[in-house]
Amino acid sequence: MSTDDVKREIGLFLASEDSEVLCIRGNWGTGKTYSWRKMLADASKDIKTLKRDRYSYVSLFGLNSLDELKRDLFHNTVGRSSIGKEFDADDVKSVYEGVRELTKAGSGVIGRLLPAGLGEASASLANLTIRNQLICIDDLERKGKNLRSIDVLGFISQLKEDRACKIVLLLNDEQLEDRKEFYSYLEKVVDLNLHFAPSAEESADIALKDVKGHENIKPLVQERVKQLGIDNIRVIRKVFRLIVQIEPLLQDFKPEVLRDVASSIILFGWSVYQPEIAPPLPFLKDKQTFFSTKEKDAKNAEPKELAWKALLEDYGYRYTDDFDLVLMQGVWDGYFNQKSINSHAAELNERAAAAEAQNELRAAWQSHYHYTFTNNRDDVLNALYACFMKNVRFYSANDLHSAVKLFRKLDDPKRAQEMIDAFVVAKKDMKGVFDLSNLYITREDELEQDVADAMQAAENAQAPDYTADELFLRLASEGYDADITTRLAAVPVKDYIRVLRSYSGDQLGVIMKGLAQWMGLVNPTDAINTIMDKAGEALLDIAKDSPLNAMRARRWGLIERFETRTPETPKEEE
Repeated sequence: MSTDDVKREIGLFLASEDSEVLCIRGNWGTGKTYSWRKMLADASKDIKTLKRDRYSYVSLFGLNSLDELKRDLFHNTVGRSSIGKEFDADDVKSVYEGVRELTKAGSGVIGRLLPAGLGEASASLANLTIRNQLICIDDLERKGKNLRSIDVLGFISQLKEDRACKIVLLLNDEQLEDRKEFYSYLEKVVDLNLHFAPSAEESADIALKDVKGHENIKPLVQERVKQLGIDNIRVIRKVFRLIVQIEPLLQDFKPEVLRDVASSIILFGWSVYQPEIAPPLPFLKDKQTFFSTKEKDAKNAEPKELAWKALLEDYGYRYTDDFDLVLMQGVWDGYFNQKSINSHAAELNERAAAAEAQNELRAAWQSHYHYTFTNNRDDVLNALYACFMKNVRFYSANDLHSAVKLFRKLDDPKRAQEMIDAFVVAKKDMKGVFDLSNLYITREDELEQDVADAMQAAENAQAPDYTADELFLRLASEGYDADITTRLAAVPVKDYIRVLRSYSGDQLGVIMKGLAQWMGLVNPTDAINTIMDKAGEALLDIAKDSPLNAMRARRWGLIERFETRTPETPKEEE
């Protein structure tokens, strides 16, 4: 049944003169009470849409007896004009006046039992005034341990049959401890049993409907809540407040940063506030790589973990980084630290700026070059030049090469050189960016010589003048750096022998790990092959010292590799 259907049935219930019982079931936080109160407040304005003139609302949260329930029903009774409004002392006065009329002098036994002030009227006597009115009993699943659900149902039946009341019962039946017993009696008491299950979109609308301001955040929360399927209004409001709280801390960053942060906070907030439904924090923390252990071991994963994984992929949450861990802690603590946010948001801001720059360059190519046949040479070059110079620090060598090639062909060498110079200056402190091996050049393409020369010169200027010893010590941590491997490959074998004999302890361990790190590599580069060959030859020389050194040297596998790769000397032809 849709929420519209539920609301229609509630409207019919309120407008009917019949004494009847309506049960509305639904999960916690989905807006059962909110929707009931809203419809009741609207209906109370017209006698045609609400047939009862008095109303009482009671939450069973913590109540342990029917006497407590009766007492609260009595105290909470208000007239039609007060429905949906703030507490008014006159309402209490009118309730007690009703008891006074019932028990005034001459009314028989009851009148003689009560003192004139009625200040201590018992629940049972006060309950006599509860008749011919509308009653809402909420939170049945949160009742005290000493109050049974079937006792509440029995009392509701009495209110309907003997007191001509209309009663609505609100509950989360999934959380009832005596659920089986409750359902065995429910159909005997309830006239209409409705399941209230709003969509995540409807819940977000309810949660944020009365929130003033923050119009930039509301659509984002509504969109992401819908993607995760969060239908708990209280959870939605909590994550919304957290995003409002962190927004000022991100005011110096691009809007995309707030969007990314908000998306993470919504997910983490859901995990914290509804751990029985959402992917729990430990599961999210385990996703600190694209391929965590749990994701690799799909055969042993529980169905719920596979469902969580699919949900996170659809949500766009690939893995948990250091910034996510900071945000998780902030959600858990209920506040965020400016210093921690700044240290990580700056990196996120750079990513957002880089993505924005790529979009601008793509748009310049598409709108002025790729998808038009107009004679617009100047527009093409001006748009690309302006975009490239504005965002040069975000562009790759491939972006530079494509632009320079076009400018050369369209006879604008001056600005082509300006883009090359700007690229070199912007990237001079970025390691590896000038490595020509990273350039993607098709067979039909040809590397612009001035680009190649500028890249090579910039790479040479970047490279520190490391000694042979420093190259060996850096290899373990910088073995991905082509400059390091190329230079170490050029070092003679005698220096390999010298270094291996000179160092010991942790430093020798670092050197050996660096030399052996590619042993399992299928297609090593020429430089890496040369390094491993020379290391094997050097270790073979050291192994000749003694049986002990032979055992030490051979355990790395480099000697065996060297011996396997070393070709035999060919025999001379006769």
